[in-house]
Amino acid sequence: MVGLREVLDTENGIIIITGNPRWLLKYFIDRLSEKGMVSMETLTIHPKFPERVITGEVFSMDTRYKVIFSVIEGKRADILKKVLDNKDRAVVIDYENMYMFTQALKSKLGKEARYLLAYKMETVGFERLTVAKLDRGKIIEKNDYVRKRS
Repeated sequence: MVGLREVLDTENGIIIITGNPRWLLKYFIDRLSEKGMVSMETLTIHPKFPERVITGEVFSMDTRYKVIFSVIEGKRADILKKVLDNKDRAVVIDYENMYMFTQALKSKLGKEARYLLAYKMETVGFERLTVAKLDRGKIIEKNDYVRKRS
């Protein structure tokens, strides 16, 4: 059973987060900044350790954890090559604003990703987070977490 702890403990690879879960991005940044320096394109959250988060061009910085935004949604081909070159040396998180589970799986980035986290706010009053472990774009393990909105 794949869970968030397993995703957080990964040492390299690509993690795709879709559906605009800002709370999940903050959780990841806070946990990763405890382990080392984190580089982000823009600072969209207030991290627990702001002195360990650097903003700017993430691939020009020598950090173990890199956070980029909207590679799939924005069709950012210029960044895609840099992401694929760094996937074995660092943890690269692609944060997408839209919910795009199947689109992310079919994308070039999705075929190289190690994990896909898809957050969706359902209309019947609950939230769903799907955590999927991937191998060459195929789901090998998947777990859904559901919580009622308050």
